[in-house]
Amino acid sequence: MSDTAQPQPRVAVLYRTHVWDAAIASLAQRVRDASAGADFFVLADETNGPLPIEDFAKFSHAAGDFAPIGLADESGGGNLLWYNGDYPLYRFLVVHPDYDIYVMVEFDVVATRSLAEIGRIAHAQAIDLIAHSIVPAPAEWPWHATGRSLYPAVHRALIPLLFLSHRALAHLFERRLDLSRRFRAREIAAWPYCEAFVPSEIVGAGRFNVRELAEFGDCSRLDWWPPMLDREAAAVQHPAFMHPVLDQRRYVDAWRRSPLYRPLDYIDPRSDLRRGFDACEADLVAALVVPDVLHAIRRAWRGRHDEVRALAGALPPAPAGLANVALGKPATQSSVSSFSITGMPEQDAAGAVDGLITGRFAFHTAHEDRPWWAVDLAGPHLVQEIRLYNRMDQPGRARHLSLLVSADRRAWRLLLRKQDDADFGGLDGRPLIVRLRDAVLCRHLRVRLDEPGCLHLDQVEVYAQPVTPSP
Repeated sequence: MSDTAQPQPRVAVLYRTHVWDAAIASLAQRVRDASAGADFFVLADETNGPLPIEDFAKFSHAAGDFAPIGLADESGGGNLLWYNGDYPLYRFLVVHPDYDIYVMVEFDVVATRSLAEIGRIAHAQAIDLIAHSIVPAPAEWPWHATGRSLYPAVHRALIPLLFLSHRALAHLFERRLDLSRRFRAREIAAWPYCEAFVPSEIVGAGRFNVRELAEFGDCSRLDWWPPMLDREAAAVQHPAFMHPVLDQRRYVDAWRRSPLYRPLDYIDPRSDLRRGFDACEADLVAALVVPDVLHAIRRAWRGRHDEVRALAGALPPAPAGLANVALGKPATQSSVSSFSITGMPEQDAAGAVDGLITGRFAFHTAHEDRPWWAVDLAGPHLVQEIRLYNRMDQPGRARHLSLLVSADRRAWRLLLRKQDDADFGGLDGRPLIVRLRDAVLCRHLRVRLDEPGCLHLDQVEVYAQPVTPSP
């Protein structure tokens, strides 16, 4: 009897990404470390240009690469490679048909169990598909309708981490080619979404061996929400699969884009939002999250200045002996927009004199030629200093502006014209501060953008002494 060992199966691990930077490269290295014994490739979507991948084997593809191999490229609603997340596998199969197991891993997945080992188990046990949550799709699932006319029973699966045997992948490719022909001939109207297509085809064929990924490790954090910080994933020691795992900037951005994002939850130290953001760099949270919180306070808690000041941190102190006489005074503006807090110019403009410095816009005009905002100081004042607090996310839009003063809102005097290209800040402690050598007597102040655009500032402060009219 021969003692010759059976040859090891060939396993390809394909790290799928459309972006590349140091954070993604670090996550890719983790996946490669979990793929020892397999061939590792970065499956690089370069539809929008080359990705600077240097330390990994790269398999490039773009949206235009699939029609030449027979796949429909009219599908996907303008987002071909998101809707058809399985497409890159078929192009890889055409070029590399000699692997036994194909593993596709999204760029925001971290695994703490060897993917090569699972691939070898799949080959030894003739497993054709390993994915997460392979179940009959409920009718209310948004993608159910894309497979309803094609399959007696539509299934769904989460495929950020997917194991396929050669014969299963070849079957899927053949089926996509057949559906492509029928779709182009208008024999079918619906095009199945990838997370419906893969499990519905494999389960429906009745001849493939299917297993749940949870049999190989903890999948409790393998879903589309909530996101997980990469440093949190790095601390996991037991066999697990996690997604989406993000660096700090992407983690914060994911929360801010989510419909579940409620900035005021940040105030509650027990909330998931607060705990996650507390693990991020303070400067990042201060730049992106705190302005959101303060803006929400502006909308919900007008008048509660103490909470806002506590979150805002260090701001320039008021000039000695002077008060902000614009606080709470009547204001108006040239127009309102869909971004305005209210539809009335006076109500929208009032946000800039409510005392709440948040880093976001307090009012927002429409896009027009030289839009303006103005405040009525409710009496003559000797103005000595004016401060403009900019919105922090679009500071460049207020780059070129003028300050004008008036006693009666009919005749206006130019006080300052800012023509340089320097941006000024606000919540970061760098507002535009205009100190007047000689105090100016006025009742009305106008801020005017000196070019077409939208005017939107955070806060306007006017430091002055009231003038008592002569008897």
